[in-house]
Parts: sequence; structure tokens; C-alpha cells
Amino acid sequence: MWHDCLVCGDTISNHICYRCMQDEVENWLGNRNPLYISSVRRAGEFFTSYYREGAYCVMCGEDLNVCGKCYCFAVHKSIRKNRILASEFLDFAASKGFMLSPIKGVLNLQG
Repeated sequence: MWHDCLVCGDTISNHICYRCMQDEVENWLGNRNPLYISSVRRAGEFFTSYYREGAYCVMCGEDLNVCGKCYCFAVHKSIRKNRILASEFLDFAASKGFMLSPIKGVLNLQG
């Protein structure tokens, strides 16, 4: 069953929760630029207020409420002052499948 993201309303095509994505991003940042880890954690805290039962992460089993694109947008926004790191993050997120093609819409990372 497909569920919609509680932030953008797009269909969640990647059933990995923001918590699991955040763990991966923090590990990646630890090797690139650990100074940004606290910024990424603050970005992830925003999503704790969104809750839904019935959709679960395939990795940890926790509730799934936010799509990867919205999570990646928040991370990108929190690190975009470092243009090289922000660009590398987009490549990393795409390689992990966090930003699968949207089913209903497109998220603009320029904003």
C-alpha cells in the first residue's frame, strides 16, 4: 500500500523513514565534514511532529510519515552554505535511493 508524505503530499515511493536516512547521512557527514552533523540533526527534529500509523519503515519498522525528498530537502537546506558539501550530499542521497522519482510531483531543491 502506498502512503502520502505528511509534508508534501507526494506518494512515498521509498519506504525508509527519515530516522534511518538520518543515520546514514550522519555516518556520511562524519567522513566528510562532522561540523554539520548538529545542523542535520536539527533538520530531522522537524519531522518528529509528523505521525501516522499504518506505514512502516522497511529497515527499522518505525512509522513512515515523511518522504525521502522532503527529508533530503531539509538536509540540503541545512548544509547549503557549503556548496561543495551540498552538491556531494545530493549525489550521496541519490546513490542511496533516498530521492526516488516522485510519483505525483517534483520537489525543487533550489528553494
